[in-house]
Amino acid sequence: MAFHYLILWYAVIYTKNLKLQLQYDYKFSLNLTRTLTSSTVIHCARECIGQNPTGSASYYDGDCFCHSNVFTSKDDADLIIGAVYIKPVTYIEADTDACPDDYHYYSHVSCFRFFDTLVNHGTAVQFCHQQNAALIKIDSYDKQEHVNQYLVWYPAEFVHIQGYRQLEHVENSWFYDDGNEMEFSHWNQRQPVNDPENGHIVMDILEGGGHWSNVIPDYLANFLCEIYI
Repeated sequence: MAFHYLILWYAVIYTKNLKLQLQYDYKFSLNLTRTLTSSTVIHCARECIGQNPTGSASYYDGDCFCHSNVFTSKDDADLIIGAVYIKPVTYIEADTDACPDDYHYYSHVSCFRFFDTLVNHGTAVQFCHQQNAALIKIDSYDKQEHVNQYLVWYPAEFVHIQGYRQLEHVENSWFYDDGNEMEFSHWNQRQPVNDPENGHIVMDILEGGGHWSNVIPDYLANFLCEIYI
């Protein structure tokens, strides 16, 4: 009897995996216009959506697939763990030749890039400087939404951005790295906390919808570097 149960269990697992594979094959062949090898998701998006702004792209383990249709939901990626589906959004629409490789263009202003290494604020700033860049500065609602759309496709929880509080200033005075006071903010509920140790800002991507929280200098998070053009 146990042997029969074991055969049945394997049959169920095989059928489930076969169904997923068929769904995967169908999804990746749906309105397929081109396939290529790509080193990054960014290159895949540029190759596919750059040639067909009304189409979309999917990326999995170095394989890039261009589609004539647009995926209607990010949930499509749930069919295969690790697959990344890319649909046209504003950060890809412009002249990407203005940006270095793997950097994303923003509205004739700058190029920015996500780094998935977990570091503290000071290390993030130093790394960006080594890239001839700076930690990203979010200074408008348009840019905030632009970055939110971009980060949808990355497994980030918190992301370092520019912003620090000087102890000699009033409680809610925050400044960019160039010393100018911040006129735009996107704080999360009950933020910023009134603690002088929490003197830097991160975007809460996973649960906060991109809203900001203030954290201690040693808080570990991913980060975005930005190059002005």
